[in-house]
Amino acid sequence: WLVRRASLDGKPWRGAELLDWLAETAETSPAGERRTGSQGFSALAFVPAVCHLVLDVARALDHAHRKGVIHRDVKPANLLIDPTGQTLLMDFKVARRGSDDGQFGGTLAYMAPEQINGESVDCRSDIYSLGATMYHMLASRPPFDGKTLSAILMQKLSGETPSLKESRPEVRAETSALISSMLDRDPERRTRSRCDA
Repeated sequence: WLVRRASLDGKPWRGAELLDWLAETAETSPAGERRTGSQGFSALAFVPAVCHLVLDVARALDHAHRKGVIHRDVKPANLLIDPTGQTLLMDFKVARRGSDDGQFGGTLAYMAPEQINGESVDCRSDIYSLGATMYHMLASRPPFDGKTLSAILMQKLSGETPSLKESRPEVRAETSALISSMLDRDPERRTRSRCDA
């Protein structure tokens, strides 16, 4: 979905547009058919629709974290959206129980700085990755999108956290501030969750 939207024009979309695309591309249901319960998501404008999708992932991460599991690879490609607009978190192949001992795993564009540095990671690293994913969903590009591996590393490890307001001025200040907090390079300053509060 993100690749398609970016290839067209990157303009904001509505929930209905996403659900129509899902129905068109689904192999198991006829185009235009939606399951009961999709009407609420269908009516959402761009930013509330993204927030709805991300909230589902946040709930899934909260559940995993309470069970002691760190996902370590939260990114758009590991999210599955069903025909009602519910988002499912997939691909736990690099997940670990408890805090990580610095074993490398994940996807660079969405990895927390401590994960890139080979340091121990915990639920705050997943929060960073979720912030990077939300940024990508809203801005139609990852927060750090250098053309080379070294450029991304330099941006992440030495650059400032990018501001969403520059690329999407329609996003409310509170939402932009939340994403900036999730993307803080210092895990101690990131948005807190129940697992580390």
